[in-house]
Amino acid sequence: MEGCCLDRFTTSDNVMDYLNEGGNYIPAENDLHREFHLHLSDSKFQNAATTTQHLYEVLTKLFKDGNMMRYGTMWDQTDGCSKQYRCSIAYYLLSFLSSTFVIDIDRGIDTPGHGKDVVDGFNAVQKRYLKSCLRSRATPEVHDSSSKQMRVNAMTEEGEVSFAEECKRLLLRRDQLGTGGDKKHAKREARAKLKESIYWIHTEANLKFNEMKATYKILNNTEGMGMMQFYHIRCDPDLGKGFCALRRIPCACFACVDQLSHKWEPNISVTEQPRYAIEPESCKYSSILHGYNRWYIAELQLIQKTVDESVIEYRDETILNGQTWAVADQIDSGAFGAFQTTDTSHTNGYYIVQWIGNAYTLQERHLCHAFDPPNIIEEGELVCRAKFWTTTSKGSLWYYEPPNDILVMVRLKQVLMPYFEMKNPNDPSTKLPRNLKRFTDMNPHVLCKEDHLTMMDKIEGRQNLNYEEYVEDDDDYYRPVRPLTVLHCAVLWVGRPVPV
Repeated sequence: MEGCCLDRFTTSDNVMDYLNEGGNYIPAENDLHREFHLHLSDSKFQNAATTTQHLYEVLTKLFKDGNMMRYGTMWDQTDGCSKQYRCSIAYYLLSFLSSTFVIDIDRGIDTPGHGKDVVDGFNAVQKRYLKSCLRSRATPEVHDSSSKQMRVNAMTEEGEVSFAEECKRLLLRRDQLGTGGDKKHAKREARAKLKESIYWIHTEANLKFNEMKATYKILNNTEGMGMMQFYHIRCDPDLGKGFCALRRIPCACFACVDQLSHKWEPNISVTEQPRYAIEPESCKYSSILHGYNRWYIAELQLIQKTVDESVIEYRDETILNGQTWAVADQIDSGAFGAFQTTDTSHTNGYYIVQWIGNAYTLQERHLCHAFDPPNIIEEGELVCRAKFWTTTSKGSLWYYEPPNDILVMVRLKQVLMPYFEMKNPNDPSTKLPRNLKRFTDMNPHVLCKEDHLTMMDKIEGRQNLNYEEYVEDDDDYYRPVRPLTVLHCAVLWVGRPVPV
């Protein structure tokens, strides 16, 4: 049994006014919705793999219900249980979740340890009720699905009925009937902070990372710090899988949060990124700590003998699929985007396209004839139609619109940047080079150098997300069936675009 108390903002008038008009947020009643997630399982495992699976399910539900957004931040407070929340593999899997859902996960560790958190209070209520149900047992012959009695055949380790399932049934029954009593308790119940309880059932088969272990190395560790000396952990999708930021004391004052909003700079090492390399002078603890609470960057690596190849493939595919949904959310018809290619002889490692319409899920297999030979895109892929823009020469950041549109169906798994701006010579800050005057009538646009460096940075960052896809091809033109190696998170099209 593991509990998770979730507080999230509602769409009250007060919250929406703050989001639309800005200013300082003033708390008001009904701004927060509190729900309690209780995770039940018949498995005995209590480790980082279980807590990761639980958090994965909760985040999936939040995104599905529209209560969480990509590039947002999840503020996480937990106790000091090292095996579940505060070890190398726990932080590695936290970076996996951050990369998958494309969110920042900011975790603060409570120093008092077990038994002092709001979750422990809610868990105690559930356990007390279930104990009372255990005292009034029912045999299988007389058991009623609406009964408050615990089924006898669910109370053994290898019982016919799942003990976790039976506990969920009893808790749901109690919630449906209510625990408040008669009408005189109505006002008190209406003022209760807890609005909803959600119960999850997990099986041992769900634990994808159960046997994995990891080691850590603090990259900018000049003081000889150890993992257990840090109580503030932050996983950032820009840091990527296998990296996290650590510091001694959790702090979310205005200065620290503002510092973390600094833009990620391409071509700069993770230890020198402005959002982590600089300690804000106006932090509320700065007068006391005097530089003691700076960020450290930890690299987390899996111990290879504890890793199964199928689990690694599942990990990389899950991260890629999550990032693909984040890309889909940002695509805007008419805007510019870029996707990766292995054709470095004629390009900078990516193609510039202009989106036509919005992203959607492919309903049937598609042959993309923009390349020679054509490429196969399988049913169920997230895609978007686009048209190519052509570079004036290799290495140049100037692009022009071809006289005849070259249309392409882009797999969003390949997209490096779904949205950026390109300037044309009409912009006062942009001037077409003299040697490109022949492109004046071809609607030339220039790519910002910073965006170019960002894309090169993303290409390098995707090097460790390799897995293989197999496409079964029934068309004689494409036989024999061949494995397509998915490098840099996607099938990289080697062929050059051809006019349509």
